[in-house]
Amino acid sequence: MTSEIPVKVEEAGLVEWYQTLSDLDRVKLRKYIDKVDSTSQFSFFISLIRAAVSDENYRFGVSL
Repeated sequence: MTSEIPVKVEEAGLVEWYQTLSDLDRVKLRKYIDKVDSTSQFSFFISLIRAAVSDENYRFGVSL
């Protein structure tokens, strides 16, 4: 697996979590990565969930 890890994932300290994601979930995450707050793990997930839900991607939001 040689996929590039997004900088914001590294900043939030979630590299191990990111490596467990499916390829499809990685694509979904990249769709919202610009809207993510990477100052903490909590902020990362809350902002990612909010971005997914505001895009009506409820399934991804709930899976987080």
